[in-house]
Amino acid sequence: MMINQYNSQKISVLSFVAIYFVMVIHANYDSSILKPVSSALQNFTGTAGLSVAAVPLFYFISGILFYRGVNTIGDCLPRMRKRVKSLLVPYVIWNIIFVSWYVVLEYIPGVSIFVNSDVVSNIDFYKPQDTLAYLFLKPAGFQLWFLRDLILYVTLSPVIYVGIKKLPLLTYLTLLLLFGGINRCGVTYFVLGGILAIHYDFEVLKRLLTKPLVCACITIYLTGGLFASGIVSLPISVFNPYYQQVISVIGIMAIWGGYDMLVGEEDLISNRMKKLMSYTFFIYLFHEPTFNIIKKLGLVMFGCNDLSLALMYLINPIIMIIVAVWTGMICQRFMPRLYSIATGGR
Repeated sequence: MMINQYNSQKISVLSFVAIYFVMVIHANYDSSILKPVSSALQNFTGTAGLSVAAVPLFYFISGILFYRGVNTIGDCLPRMRKRVKSLLVPYVIWNIIFVSWYVVLEYIPGVSIFVNSDVVSNIDFYKPQDTLAYLFLKPAGFQLWFLRDLILYVTLSPVIYVGIKKLPLLTYLTLLLLFGGINRCGVTYFVLGGILAIHYDFEVLKRLLTKPLVCACITIYLTGGLFASGIVSLPISVFNPYYQQVISVIGIMAIWGGYDMLVGEEDLISNRMKKLMSYTFFIYLFHEPTFNIIKKLGLVMFGCNDLSLALMYLINPIIMIIVAVWTGMICQRFMPRLYSIATGGR
């Protein structure tokens, strides 16, 4: 599979859209549960609503990028070595940074009120095995679970390759049956991306995603948001993992095909936007616990009523992205080598 400039730009744009929706997921306020407006809004756009396909889209894109150009099982090994730099090293570094953040915050007067996780108590130098398990298996930086799972899928990539090369549909359906019921499991989306990369190409996908089909997927996906908000009832829970598997695939089709309908073949992305999107991975790595501070500052400033929670929920993801990009630009300018290592060369 070849990735031309249009599809390269498309992947960058969709990755940035996906990271925005990850911010939306993490913008949730638990105190909104008894507030009708903010609760409905958060459910409509949140984990089981419009943001449900965000992380699956990342897995799908990761599968495409990993398996494109892979023609033999031996081709997986150089890709795996590259992922040590781009995935494993950032994973280790940012787990350590996450814990260090909390250690510093706990000892700054007036700042400890913004800490809602007792990270320090999980660090026990007399029990190194438990500490290492907490740091890198749990992991300590809770947002890094996606990276942890992706590292696992990359480690298993030669085995996965054999399955999707010889029996792609059976491999996907088997993994869906075995792991589709596990909440947040992303191997099925990673495999779908791999199947596309090995057996098809972007032009085939574009022909399959006709305008009527994409419009139908968009409609179903938006309806899924209404199910999540409680405005429209559904016999099955929207938090059922198999429901989320189905709606996420529909969401990926809607987002992927929707981009082609919206953009066409034109290059509509300015150089400034391209620069902004280059910080997508840094936004993901950096946003916790910074986002928690932003959310709590909002509560201190604007209170905890229904309207303020709804407005902060909408605005906070944008603030978080601005803060992350600004921080990334500073780090990139004054510590370019360290920034490159911490972001896996991105």
